[in-house]
Amino acid sequence: MPLMSFFYRLPYRFFWRISKSRKKLIPCIVYCADPLDYTILEPVVRHLDTVCIYVAKNRHTEAFLRKKGIVPRRMPVFPEMVLMARHSTWKFPVPAIRKYGFRHGPYHFKTFTSVRNYRPFTLYFLTSQAEATEARKMGLTNVAAAGYPRLDPAF
Repeated sequence: MPLMSFFYRLPYRFFWRISKSRKKLIPCIVYCADPLDYTILEPVVRHLDTVCIYVAKNRHTEAFLRKKGIVPRRMPVFPEMVLMARHSTWKFPVPAIRKYGFRHGPYHFKTFTSVRNYRPFTLYFLTSQAEATEARKMGLTNVAAAGYPRLDPAF
């Protein structure tokens, strides 16, 4: 967890609770740290019943999304649910926010990062049943196999 998260957590939680009390929470956001995140998550978003708002980490990603015809927002945003292809749960430090992570590509040559990086997620989708089994052996219970390559146009 980055050092910045310690300074970020309390103000974020305060404003998230205010947004919740005013019924201003965004139902669903897609957090895009870079253009690859859009490529990974776009097929997933297509299958959702909920309209999701894209959130860009930086100007480069924001410009990329605008070229795709999407009007992204920038942080801070206060969602009920967030989809991400990265371990950026620290940017959404409220336990009540549902956080869904997606691993993409043929990752079998890579080992899992620390288990603590996966625990903040409500559910983390992996690319195969074999990966899900490996993750469960490491002690992760919040994982599910989603399938590669059908939902992964990045490869």
